[in-house]
Amino acid sequence: MPAPRLLILYLALLATIPSGIADVVTTTKDGIIIAAEASVGANGWTHITCSLTNQSPYTLASVHTGSAGPCFQFSLLDAKGNRVPQDKHWSINHRQDDVNAPANPRVSYNRVILTPSEKEEFNFDLEDAYGKRAVEGRTLEVKWKNLYGGSDELIDVGQKTYPDGRVVPAHEEANHFPGLWTVSVSVPLPKRGGDEKPAPDSDLPSANPPPEKTSQEIPINKAPPLATSTPKNPPPSPNPWWWALLAIPALFLAWLGLRSRKQT
Repeated sequence: MPAPRLLILYLALLATIPSGIADVVTTTKDGIIIAAEASVGANGWTHITCSLTNQSPYTLASVHTGSAGPCFQFSLLDAKGNRVPQDKHWSINHRQDDVNAPANPRVSYNRVILTPSEKEEFNFDLEDAYGKRAVEGRTLEVKWKNLYGGSDELIDVGQKTYPDGRVVPAHEEANHFPGLWTVSVSVPLPKRGGDEKPAPDSDLPSANPPPEKTSQEIPINKAPPLATSTPKNPPPSPNPWWWALLAIPALFLAWLGLRSRKQT
């Protein structure tokens, strides 16, 4: 493939790559997988995507107070490992542990039932949760806070129809994740322009600087003349116009001979 076409193909592939490249980080505990990733969107905000997948042979049941992010809890840590406070309004709406609000007895609890192979997902922008202080974050801890009854409490599982057509009838199942059960993962946040200042020693010269005389070893007045680097002119060849001039009389004589033959 010609080089120009390879270059065009390479640039096209670069254009398909999003502005922020995200690496998924996962943790597995008791067959439950928690995954999270952070990427910088087109608007410059940090987008968080997290999920919890039940790969165990048992149903995972939990209760929560109607949060949009079910049982997910988030902790943003700065460069020193200190927690960055969340936006209070966002924290209350998403039932985060950052807000030490007293329990409201009138709040009804919702259940999360994840049968084997089912997944729960949630995504948000870090700037919505932390406002202007989102830029202080370096890592984000994502935790699934699972809270249910004891091991003697049965889970009432409704009928499930899977994408492959398999139907699991409604049944009761023992609770294999009793009480408070958690699993968490720590996600490094992508660096953005202006987040960090360059290191103080970044302007220092390198440990092995090149010799200063490298570019001055050959003086300018001793440089070879330009003529030595150019090819010599080829030896002159006879002028072809001389041959043309000599051919004119011969052609004239040939024309006269042909004319005389026609007249006789």
